[in-house]
Amino acid sequence: MRIAFISYEFPPHSSLGGIATYVAQVASLLTARGHAVEVFCGLDPAANGAEADTDSPAFRIHRIRCSRAAFPQQAERSFAARHTDEPFDVLEGPDFLAEALPTAVQHPRVPFVVRLHTPWRIITEINTAPPPIWPTTQEIRHLWYCLRTGKPLARKPVDPLFAMEEANARRADLILSPSAAIGHRVQHLWRLDPNRIVQVGLPFQPSDALLAIPTEGNHHRVTYVGRLEWRKGVQDFAAAIPAVLKAFPSTKFRFVGADTPSPIEGETMSASIKRAVGQSALTSLEFTGAVPPAELPQLFRHTDVCVFPSRWESFGYVLLEAMAAGRACICTSGSGLAEIAGQGQYARLVPPAAPPQLARAVCDLLRDPALRVKMGTLARAEGLRRYEPGTVLGQQVDAYQQAIANHRRHSAAQPK
Repeated sequence: MRIAFISYEFPPHSSLGGIATYVAQVASLLTARGHAVEVFCGLDPAANGAEADTDSPAFRIHRIRCSRAAFPQQAERSFAARHTDEPFDVLEGPDFLAEALPTAVQHPRVPFVVRLHTPWRIITEINTAPPPIWPTTQEIRHLWYCLRTGKPLARKPVDPLFAMEEANARRADLILSPSAAIGHRVQHLWRLDPNRIVQVGLPFQPSDALLAIPTEGNHHRVTYVGRLEWRKGVQDFAAAIPAVLKAFPSTKFRFVGADTPSPIEGETMSASIKRAVGQSALTSLEFTGAVPPAELPQLFRHTDVCVFPSRWESFGYVLLEAMAAGRACICTSGSGLAEIAGQGQYARLVPPAAPPQLARAVCDLLRDPALRVKMGTLARAEGLRRYEPGTVLGQQVDAYQQAIANHRRHSAAQPK
């Protein structure tokens, strides 16, 4: 089967998160099983040392040097040239920013699969700070003006990307969901036919470096890995830190990931974290910024507890990486993270946005090294099995075949 992936995110130059990890792993694994895979990905105009079109040892990579905003249209042009030479059997693109939608529109005869990660619309909703209980003076004046003049209240403009993401999902012949949580949320958000959504987990092949990390250790360090975002719950982790330091004053808290703006205008999330923990605790914080994937094993090796306090996650490759490293993990309930954690079998669960419960869970693990070893060993031995490539890839290929069949039925039903 000839399979095309369109994704701006792809290692190493545009490796921004889980989408890049997924595309790199699944492309390599599908190629190893005899499929012809080509990836159309982005390359930041400022990046150095990469050609616009290169071949990996296993599959063909088309690196398109452009901004993310320009990428969907540029990817369509690159896809069109390759599809003319060697037609593809199926096209896969992400829900996020609808990056493959122009290609699907321009090439309606190619079966189209959308893989759910988390749409920009949902990310925007979660990353928006809750509104204040009382309206601002400006809002009160605007309301009074509208009441006096009879003019309608001003509404915030709707991001056009929201409509594009919905159109992207509706155009798909099949939608692949990595978890029940994101599948249900998207289905209700856009009122989609649930029969068009198939749950297929993301394949995970842990590196030897992760699997070689000893489960034992006493490093007095708690680590968060991921972008510093409101959606990722780093503000809740920050709020839990003072209580942990009160019980374990020598503990260090490491934040591994790129900084982003906070919901408070003019403030970054790292600044928000520092403000939340207070001046006296700043020496207990470590910020590494974004790190290459190859450096993660060393960071996991020197930590006792990994914390993933997201308000929402559709999946969570980084939790799988921490489990492969044999770390004791804490994550939030109610989304894809909890499904990876086996609803509490392989990681401690706490409610989202609950700093006191998070602090207690961290303290429980810091005071019990034997429990940390037990949790890390079980997570590594059993928790990863559901995402072994041999299991997941068979389901994914079956889903591609179903998408092709759906496409043929839909095409046959169209008026000639």
